[in-house]
Amino acid sequence: MAIQCEYYDSNLEVEVKDCYWKITKLTGDKSRINFFVGVYRNKERADANIIINELQFWFTPDLESELNFIAQAYNHLKTLPMFWSAIDV
Repeated sequence: MAIQCEYYDSNLEVEVKDCYWKITKLTGDKSRINFFVGVYRNKERADANIIINELQFWFTPDLESELNFIAQAYNHLKTLPMFWSAIDV
């Protein structure tokens, strides 16, 4: 499971289209889930662990949901403005 979306690096002032974003670490409890998302140029680079950047996010899990915490984390990302164009890949 992953999403595809552009990535803007504010330090380099460069936008990279169609990056591959995948959760690299997820921790937490019933009140808060913290997770890291790796940004990769594409799936092949992700499989080779050639990372562009890693960003941290969090959400409050829905304990009644049929979705596991990883799926909930991806759904949470897609609610954030920076992921407005994200698609599941």
